[in-house]
Amino acid sequence: MIGYRVDRRKFSVGDIITVINKGYQEDLEGKKLKVEQILEKQRPYNKISRDKVLFIFKEEEHAFNFWLNEIDGKFYKLKFNIKNINHLGDYDIVERIYNLLKKDPNNPKITQLATNYWNPVNTKVKEEILLSGGAEVIEIVCNDERIRQAYHRKSRGFNLKEFGLGNVDISKFKKYIKGNRNVSWFSEGSKFIFEHNVNSYLFGI
Repeated sequence: MIGYRVDRRKFSVGDIITVINKGYQEDLEGKKLKVEQILEKQRPYNKISRDKVLFIFKEEEHAFNFWLNEIDGKFYKLKFNIKNINHLGDYDIVERIYNLLKKDPNNPKITQLATNYWNPVNTKVKEEILLSGGAEVIEIVCNDERIRQAYHRKSRGFNLKEFGLGNVDISKFKKYIKGNRNVSWFSEGSKFIFEHNVNSYLFGI
C-alpha cells in the first residue's frame, strides 16, 4: 500500500522508516499534548497508542497540508504492508478537537470527537494510517526547507519575493494551495511569527 509521511529525520530511497525510540508526545506541550491525552483516554484496548505508531496520510494533499507547517520537515512517499495497519483515523477530527480546546476546553463535544476518532465506521475526511510496523521510502517528495517555506508563505497569501523566495519553484503542488488559508491545526498567526523569527535569524529572511 502507498502513503505519505512528514518526518524531520533524513532518509534515502529504500530506507525503512520506523517509530522513533522515544514517543513523539514527549516533545509536545500545551494544547497539542492535551489533544493526544484526550485521544489516549478514549483509545480502545485493542488499538495501539498513537505514541507508538507511524502516522501516514493516505492522500498526498493531506500530507502536503501537514508538511507546510512542519519546520525542517521532510516529505516522503512510502510503501508498506497493509497487515501492519493498526487503525485508520481521521486527522480532521484531531484538528477539530484542537480548535475546540482553544475556544472552550470544557466543551462536551471534545470527548465525543475523541470517541469518534477510534470508531472504524466513521467517514474519513483526512484519512491517516496508524502503522505498527515500518514503511519503505520509495520517493523523496521534498526535503528542501526553502521550498517548504515558499509553499507555506504562498498558502498564507504572502509575496515570496518579500522573503527572498521569489526564485523558488512551487509549481509542483500549486494546485493544493489555491485559496488555501487554513492548512493546519496550529495557530497560524503565532506559528508564522515564530517561524519568521527563526528564519530571520538563520537565513536572514
